[in-house]
Amino acid sequence: MAIDRSKPLSEITFYCSPCYRTFKAAPTRVEDAPDLTYHPFTYYGNCPRCDAECEQVGWEKGLMKAWANATGPRTEEGRAATAANLEGHPTKEEAQRTRFNAMKHGLSARTATYFPTKPDGYAFCSTCDVDRVFCGSQPACVKKTELFMLHHAAFDQRNPKHLMGIYSDLQASVFALVQQIIQTIVTDGVKV
Repeated sequence: MAIDRSKPLSEITFYCSPCYRTFKAAPTRVEDAPDLTYHPFTYYGNCPRCDAECEQVGWEKGLMKAWANATGPRTEEGRAATAANLEGHPTKEEAQRTRFNAMKHGLSARTATYFPTKPDGYAFCSTCDVDRVFCGSQPACVKKTELFMLHHAAFDQRNPKHLMGIYSDLQASVFALVQQIIQTIVTDGVKV
């Protein structure tokens, strides 16, 4: 059953530019926007942290437009053509290829818990580009979990090529630091 998009929604995702926060809330102000044919409303909400008025996030507006345009075939001929396209699918090969796509299990599931989530709680958070609200909703630091998983995959597959990018950056930065120290010693001499 299609969703009625002619009425305002009760929960919207907002983005606060002053404090870089993304949050879901009921809109505090709804304005008519008849020029938006896919959903004729614009939404505004107040940030729970700084109380600034915020607009709806752009990606959610894009999703609403995509949902409105993604109606599928509208005529009987179009529906018949779609049904004809599905005949003979999935083939045996396609079924073999896609059989595990939706499988989830906990037989070998692991969770990285070495860096529990603390937005702006670690020294490396000051340079992190991950949204703080998204970070706070995760069980562990996203960047450190990615590093953990890369190391885990490399050792599990016995393939160190997965770590080349990480260690090439590390080697370059360590070498630059050592070179800077040596240049300082050569220029200024040893000071006690």
